[in-house]
Amino acid sequence: MNIAWIIGNGPSLNQTPLHLLKDEDTFAVNHIYKIFPHTDWRPKYYVRTDDWDADLIYGEIFQDITGEITDVLEAGAYAFLGKFFYQPMAKTKYGGMIQMVSPICGEQQWHIRDGGRNVPRSWHFSSRGRLREYCSFGGSLSVAIQLVCFGMGKRATYDAIYLIGCDLGYKDGAVNHFADDYYECVTELTPAEIVEEDKIYAHEIAKKCSPIPIFNATIGGELEVYPRVDIWEELGS
Repeated sequence: MNIAWIIGNGPSLNQTPLHLLKDEDTFAVNHIYKIFPHTDWRPKYYVRTDDWDADLIYGEIFQDITGEITDVLEAGAYAFLGKFFYQPMAKTKYGGMIQMVSPICGEQQWHIRDGGRNVPRSWHFSSRGRLREYCSFGGSLSVAIQLVCFGMGKRATYDAIYLIGCDLGYKDGAVNHFADDYYECVTELTPAEIVEEDKIYAHEIAKKCSPIPIFNATIGGELEVYPRVDIWEELGS
C-alpha cells in the first residue's frame, strides 16, 4: 500500500520513531525543523501556509521565518508555501524546490464559535482539482491532507494517509508541541479551547471529504476523528 505520512507538531513526536520513516513519503508542516537536531529523518515534502494578514503578523520577524523555511529546504524537502512565504523564497537559489499554494478561505478569519459554518462544499476545492485552490481552515496540516488527496504536481497516487504527531488536546499555558520554544517567533494568541474546536472540525471535514482513507498513527493524543493504527506495527518494528 502506498502511504502518505503527514506529520504534525504535537508533543508525541518526541516518542515517535521518525527514523523508521526515512524511506517513506512524508509531509511535514510549520516548525518541524526544530526536531532536526534529534533525528536523522528529514521530510520529503514541507507545507507552510500563511494567513490573509501575513504581512502584518510576520512583518517584523520576516527574516526569522524565512530562515526556518531555508533550514527545511537545505534538508532536501520540496516545499508548498503560502504566497507571503513563497514570493521571497522564489527569488533565491531554492526557487526550483518550492511551489505556491494560495488559500480561498482564511485560516484565522473565522472560528467554529462564530456560528453558521458547515462542511465546506467540495472542501473549498475547485471541481477541476487545481492545486492552487485550497481550504486553509485548520492550518498547514489540513492543507497537507488536501495536497495528498487532490494533487501536488508530479506525484504518486496514494492509497491512504497516516497522521502522526497530531496530538490535539490543546491547553492554555501548556506545552502543546514537541518543542518548548515552538513559538519562538510567533505567539499563539487564540485561546486553546477555540484552537481545539477548530482543529477537530477541520479533521471532521477531512474525514468527510477525503477520497482516500485517513488513519491516526499518533502515539497517544486526543484526536479520535479517524480510526487508529499502531505506528510500530505499520512500520514493521
